Amino acid sequence: MFRLGDLRRWKAPLDETAKGVEITKSGSELNYKYIDVEARNYKEHMYYGPIPYGEVIKWTNLRQNAGW
Repeated sequence: MFRLGDLRRWKAPLDETAKGVEITKSGSELNYKYIDVEARNYKEHMYYGPIPYGEVIKWTNLRQNAGW
């Protein structure tokens, strides 16, 4: 979780496609092929998490983060 928090704080591009490796064996030779595993859709408002509703109610000047 610390790594994700750091990446969000640095506003690193988190919408890159997750990659994987497909390994096949042909005789005694191993073949490696990079494949796309998951397309990610990380929107701008996701860099800031939602503020718990109870905190928003307690503090009248506190506003919920955009998108949440």
